Amino acid sequence: MDTDDTSTARLWKDAAYGAGVAPDTNEFMKIRRLSAAGESLEESPPQYLEAVRLYEQALIDNDVIDFEAMATRALAVLRSSAPTRSTLAARFPHVLVDEYQDLGPVLHALVGELLSAGVGITAVGDPYQTLYGFQGADKRYFRRLRDRDDFTTIRLRVNFRSGSTLVAAADRTLGRDRGHRAAGDGEGSITVEHVQGGNDDHAHTAARYVADRIATGTPAEDIAVLHRGGAAFPPRMKDAFEQAGIAYDTSIARRIPRGPLADFVAACAALRITNPQPTEPQNRSTAGAPTLGALARDWNRKRAAAGHSLATDDPRATARLLLNVIDAPHREGAEDDATAFVTTLASAIELERMAADSPDQRDQDIVTLLRDACGEGITMAEMAGGRIPGRVTFTTYHGAKGREFTLVVLPCLIDGIVPSYSADKSPRALEADRQMFYVTRARQEMILLTGDHYTDNYNRRWNTRRSRFVDDMLSE
Repeated sequence: MDTDDTSTARLWKDAAYGAGVAPDTNEFMKIRRLSAAGESLEESPPQYLEAVRLYEQALIDNDVIDFEAMATRALAVLRSSAPTRSTLAARFPHVLVDEYQDLGPVLHALVGELLSAGVGITAVGDPYQTLYGFQGADKRYFRRLRDRDDFTTIRLRVNFRSGSTLVAAADRTLGRDRGHRAAGDGEGSITVEHVQGGNDDHAHTAARYVADRIATGTPAEDIAVLHRGGAAFPPRMKDAFEQAGIAYDTSIARRIPRGPLADFVAACAALRITNPQPTEPQNRSTAGAPTLGALARDWNRKRAAAGHSLATDDPRATARLLLNVIDAPHREGAEDDATAFVTTLASAIELERMAADSPDQRDQDIVTLLRDACGEGITMAEMAGGRIPGRVTFTTYHGAKGREFTLVVLPCLIDGIVPSYSADKSPRALEADRQMFYVTRARQEMILLTGDHYTDNYNRRWNTRRSRFVDDMLSE
């Protein structure tokens, strides 16, 4: 359910209250997805089953569709329509699915329908990196696919991100040797410090380490401080870093949209903050930016796909048009706001008209999404797909997914926080927290800050011990 959509949010609340349950979105989503995929609902509370039924009927009665229904109804169509399956197989003979371990029952069932239609499937994933169980993701779907007779499994053993010390420590966290090895010769390092005080001391200790690493040459944008979402820790962290004079960025949602036109805008931003000539970019965060000629050819292809091209179109003329924007005076720096550049580029290339006629559905809302991103203060570096130069990243373990950093600082590694206090009551919760801790994003160094007590959101003190995951990581 798209909880940002006030109409569907209202319908869900009405359905929940009508069934006599609190509007618990996560529980509702799990049951809804299991129901749509035709999986067992024996352990699901009957009140929630009724809430799901009422909500689905409300969507039909009000002639609306939410984000989740896009997948569930697509699954229903595939299951009921052989011509649709045949058409998709002809149009997309092979599909690559990345991060398969994060698929839930509906998406896994969609893959099954594509397979039955003759579509070739390549699935990439790691069952020990399942981070979205609270949203219904389950690694059993990846394993079901892997165990099919018509699939060949290729185990990837080389870790291209981390040093050998970090790779070995990660395997120890899981309690098993997965046979992974680092790609390079670097070992990496792990620093552990026991913090005597509470949450405030963890924050100031993290700031001290970050300041030291910046002073010794690690770029601030290559440093991340991870925390558990929902805790009282981030405000303390912000205070500590501000006192230390360390710039930071906390946004995990300020991301540019995806799609052909969004990717083109990002490429233009990358070229704007590097060099519009066909030379190798010097900025690490935008390395790989295309040349002006490549951008011109790409834009002409997109114009042709949208039905805007003319027989007289010349890539050199397009390149001159782009050059007027990309190489205009008063060049923005990587840390500068991207609004003016995006506005000027959008006008020059008639982005709104292109979006309206683009054959790719992802392009339809590109103008609105870019405007929203600019309204949130997105920088040129972020627009180009990089990070904000000179700023440390604060984010949650889940928010760090898909990203990597030279140094990762993990404060408050204390039983009761990581893993959570509920982990001892639920083996599944403990496993989920272990996998969350396992998927660290460090290339060269991890700093683990442990302790024997913490304070909760109500400023109550809880005496405990250092995280058991740290013990596992350091065991030989």
